[in-house]
Amino acid sequence: MSFRSLYSREWCRWHIATLLLSCLFLFPQPALPIGEPRPNRPPVKRAVHRINNVHYAIDNAGSFGLSPMRRVVAIERHWDEFTGDEILIGSEFPASSLIEYGRGLALQIGAVVGPDTLVSTAFSTDDNPSTSIGYHNEFSPDWPPAGDLVRKSTLEPDSAGYEDAVSQEDFIAVYTDTIKHGSWITPDYVMLRKHKPLGIEVTERSYAWSYDYAEDFILFDLSIKNIGRETLDEVYIGFSSVAVTGEALDFDTPGLASVGGFLRRAFLPVGCRSLDTVNLLWWANNDGDPVNGRFQDSYEPYRSAPHATGIRFLGWGPIEGGGEPRISFNWWAWPVSNVSWGPQRREIANPSGRNTYDYPLGDVNVYAVLSSGEIDYGPQFTKTIKPWDPNWVYPGTEAADLVSQGYPYSFLYGIGPFKLPPGGILPLAFAVVYGENLHRDPNNIRNLPDDPWTYEANLDFSSLIKNAAWADWIYDTPGVDTDSDGYAGEYRICVHDSAFVNGYWQPTIAETTWVKGDGVPDWKAAGPPPAPTFWVTPIEGGIHVRFNGYRSETDVDVFSRIRDFEGYRIYLGRDTHKGSMSLVASYDREDYDQWIFRTDIDTIGVFQLQGVPFTLDSLRCLYGHGNDPCNDMTFDPLSTSNYNPYHNPNAPDSLYFFTKHEDNASEFGITTPITKIYSDAPDPSQWPPDSIPDDQYTDDHYLKYYEYEFTITDLLPTVPYWVNVTAFDFGDPIVHLDALEPSRTLGAKKAYPLT
Repeated sequence: MSFRSLYSREWCRWHIATLLLSCLFLFPQPALPIGEPRPNRPPVKRAVHRINNVHYAIDNAGSFGLSPMRRVVAIERHWDEFTGDEILIGSEFPASSLIEYGRGLALQIGAVVGPDTLVSTAFSTDDNPSTSIGYHNEFSPDWPPAGDLVRKSTLEPDSAGYEDAVSQEDFIAVYTDTIKHGSWITPDYVMLRKHKPLGIEVTERSYAWSYDYAEDFILFDLSIKNIGRETLDEVYIGFSSVAVTGEALDFDTPGLASVGGFLRRAFLPVGCRSLDTVNLLWWANNDGDPVNGRFQDSYEPYRSAPHATGIRFLGWGPIEGGGEPRISFNWWAWPVSNVSWGPQRREIANPSGRNTYDYPLGDVNVYAVLSSGEIDYGPQFTKTIKPWDPNWVYPGTEAADLVSQGYPYSFLYGIGPFKLPPGGILPLAFAVVYGENLHRDPNNIRNLPDDPWTYEANLDFSSLIKNAAWADWIYDTPGVDTDSDGYAGEYRICVHDSAFVNGYWQPTIAETTWVKGDGVPDWKAAGPPPAPTFWVTPIEGGIHVRFNGYRSETDVDVFSRIRDFEGYRIYLGRDTHKGSMSLVASYDREDYDQWIFRTDIDTIGVFQLQGVPFTLDSLRCLYGHGNDPCNDMTFDPLSTSNYNPYHNPNAPDSLYFFTKHEDNASEFGITTPITKIYSDAPDPSQWPPDSIPDDQYTDDHYLKYYEYEFTITDLLPTVPYWVNVTAFDFGDPIVHLDALEPSRTLGAKKAYPLT
């Protein structure tokens, strides 16, 4: 069902335009001559994260994912500070799909300051100097260059700030609520006064990675500093937004009808599928916009929007008074056709600042909702609230029927309370997360409005939950004792198989899985092994490649805390575009995946990939025969299959089979054209690091054991070629993490095939 099917496009355009004009008459701003910029106003600058599958806009005034207001009147055009490109969509997923997920988040910070209750808001912006429409944002950057956006990247070793970069694409912005610039400051709608600042400075850092497991979210790290003279008590921080989803830039397509809710607990993809607290706010289109009964990526005549987005708080400062934070989620349906509704608990319906009409107005009312601790039910459940409901105010028949089918709505999402003395800094980390294919049944919408329970049971939250979990693990890496206090987080031991030995059942296959960090931020994403150091030497008609893989083979993965090196790949291209770089040689270790028969996840039973790959030696020690199983040369992992599994003699019900992990192209000069330069060099791990003999090093002081070479032949002698050598790991099937490899273009070197 679409918003268009409920209301006419013409009426919607008229309503929104009228609402904007009404705001102008209620709160007029001094008119400026057309083309004359407003006086004394620092410029708001914007940029878009584009490195992964989310294109997400930020600015230096407290707005996140804000889309230009171009649907009703062309009053805003935004430009990317770093690329110069026009920003058309502020929250686009998947990348380049033109599908918009939400109309952006606006930062809200409220506190009690002496006798006052104050809120500073980044409700909306208008950056067009030719209009006299007010600038409705109480946050502002400083004047350039102090107020400029900053970009950093771990992919650019030669760039400024590389050493301090956290992600592959960092944006940094600083803004305050204290800069007053005359008449354009937003008045308090209830107190009838101009904005009264809290006296805060916000340093906003946003992070994005291109890795497969991290490509569907953006992480944010806020540092909120009290730059005033008064203590800020009972501080609450949150965001307001409009939860609509669909094709952007065009009112003619469906997509504005929305559903959503608050997911308190969910089964994580690790740790024996444990039920854990996630506190994930989510929203999506009500039916995914199917076309002719199916979801599609192409425009026929429009593109479907079956995915979902959400917000998750990851970390925060100390709670005032101790204990857990108070989280609030409140929403209001748009006032269309005389219907406007927001859920209200009976005991706090009026004192909370909530009303039956719309978003709360004025600092006192906004703060009351931001700090209420009320978690509203999802809009699709509105019709389930009856007149005799003991907890919730009855919405009325008209609101219940319309809103429960999927309806555009605004929300306010908050967390607190915190205390912020003068000079103090309050941290807050959160993630904007996306999940693929929430909608899988194009007919599921038929369950609304009468059966929202079945409707929600038919939604697939697995992708959204997995991405929310990964966002949390990057923020605070499980199993890492960051502050060295002896606590590394929470873990679970998952026993997948056991055997009856000496009268007792003993685990034979068990894994310790870390599921939660130590509470100290890490901001580390699991990446591929470091690329080897390599050299290219031109020869007649070819290029000789030498590389040293010491760092690649000894690096420890940030999540698994093991050496997960799997192999090398050598690429050749005529230029450095990704598609031009072709694989010319590869090496990967000989290792095997284990598949174990499990009945705990399927009553019939299913073979499931289990754990990290095993070396041949380790498999022989586990499953070889005789008195010395580790030297049982007759054991062949590939002699097993799902039709001919291995039977554990100590546990007759245990069934396994094994497959190659990658190609096992590990015989130098035989199954791989890459060769070892010093084939007789011993593994240096047999010596302490400071006791390795000098003759184990090359003349340029690299360990001989890790020296490799490969010669590329049959090349044209008069044209340049680009060569790169990468290392990749074996991934982690437990958390559905594929093998990771750095960009095949990053660090490529140019050479001519000449003597």
